[in-house]
Amino acid sequence: MAKRATKNAAVDSAEASTALTTFKGFGKDWKCRDYQYQLGKTYEHAGSVVRCAGGGFHSCEMPLDVLNYYPPNTSRFAEVIADGAIDKGSDDDDSKLASAKITINVELSLGELTRRAVRWVADMAKKQGNGQHTTGNYGHASAAGYRGHASAAGYRGHASAAGYRGHASAAGDGGHASAAGNGGHASAAGDGGHASAAGDGGHASAAGYRGHASAAGDGGHASAAGNGGHASAAGDGGHASAAGDGGHASAAGYRGHASAAGDGGHAEVKGTCAVAHAPGVGGMATAVAGSAISLAYHDESVWPPKLIAVRSSMVGENGIEAGKKYRLTKAGEFEAVED
Repeated sequence: MAKRATKNAAVDSAEASTALTTFKGFGKDWKCRDYQYQLGKTYEHAGSVVRCAGGGFHSCEMPLDVLNYYPPNTSRFAEVIADGAIDKGSDDDDSKLASAKITINVELSLGELTRRAVRWVADMAKKQGNGQHTTGNYGHASAAGYRGHASAAGYRGHASAAGYRGHASAAGDGGHASAAGNGGHASAAGDGGHASAAGDGGHASAAGYRGHASAAGDGGHASAAGNGGHASAAGDGGHASAAGDGGHASAAGYRGHASAAGDGGHAEVKGTCAVAHAPGVGGMATAVAGSAISLAYHDESVWPPKLIAVRSSMVGENGIEAGKKYRLTKAGEFEAVED
């Protein structure tokens, strides 16, 4: 998702296009591949536009596809406007595209990104013949074919997409969204909603209060943005992010990272070469041998709470034991927490 300086010959699929609302990921510093962006700014590329090969600015039509390139726990996201010549990928690719012009419109939180994903899936299910859309309470929508989309908008509605790159979204409270195929995304926007993505590269995102997100495949990311939400990533390289207060993030695979950013959050990693990061007030972290924890302490006697200390450690060092839960004291020391 970068602007490349190299100029390549234009390809046939790059053509003049009307403006598209798309989504883009960045590092914490608003950089993408060392190119600096700013909110509200418009950028233009003078050379040819070639997706992933030559030039242009990259973004994704499906909001959760940005997680293929930027993990939920260490990135920023924005709604952008892609304009000018546009080069899209083949049917086997995700929704990433390259454009000659891009405007960084507005920053989006994980919760907002999830709600945009729900809206996107619903729109696609209505437009395409290989999708289902239901709006009533307790309604069920199922799409089994290639790139099929299922959307359930009512209370306790269920949406299931089983095919390759099929997306499922549940917008109502208590709704369930499940995507079983590789590259499929599941998003649940209502309170108490559940999102599950089982295939490799599938992402699960839950935006509502006490929402649960689970990604089981390798490279799948799980994000829970609401208070009390749980995010679980079981596959290798999968990241789990819980942004709300009291959230729990768990990553079980190799190189899977867990981040619980809200107050009282708990981050846990069960695979090696991973970091459990809980920077919020009263944050707690747990890790196994070969991994690490990262914690912060805040002075809650002032408002907003003042950051006093930050400390990280490998398991096996500084008294950190595998499988135990820790928080940081005012003195910057690790303290075991009993369940």
